[in-house]
Amino acid sequence: MLSINEDGISRISVLTLPGRRFVALPKLPGGVLLGIRFNATGERVAVTLSSARSTADAYVIDLGERSLTQWTKSEIGGIDETALVEPDLIRYPTFDAINGEPRTIPAFVYRPQRSGPHPVLVLIHGGPEAQFRPYFSATIAYLVNELGIAVVAPNVRGSAGYGKSYLQLDNAACGKTR
Repeated sequence: MLSINEDGISRISVLTLPGRRFVALPKLPGGVLLGIRFNATGERVAVTLSSARSTADAYVIDLGERSLTQWTKSEIGGIDETALVEPDLIRYPTFDAINGEPRTIPAFVYRPQRSGPHPVLVLIHGGPEAQFRPYFSATIAYLVNELGIAVVAPNVRGSAGYGKSYLQLDNAACGKTR
């Protein structure tokens, strides 16, 4: 079983041995995998996942049937989870290029459901070698759903999760460029 971080969103896959073939699995809700555990026979896998609408829920994947069953429904303080917004993953261009193509910066955008215009809060993650991932955040939920503020959470240059060269893009002396 592999847990793959694709732009901050967890994907899972199973690789057969010795054939080294990937097995198709049911798609998980978009979010972040917090744990993976096989049962004793290896026929089922339990996973815990956090998303923009759920603090952490347990799912079971039956590998033989290729089915996904949600086992828990997390409490989020009486909030209607359908009122919570899923972020959109966008990419915006930066000033430099890679292999002749404009480099892009990935960002998660949380848009209020109400019609706009909306004030925008740009949320820069800590680190510097960290990564914004779409976990459940009560703060973001409050800003977006209650205050009507759009939230943009970029994975700026130097963020983890995009390879070594991206991680080192912020390693210059202040005020100097490469």
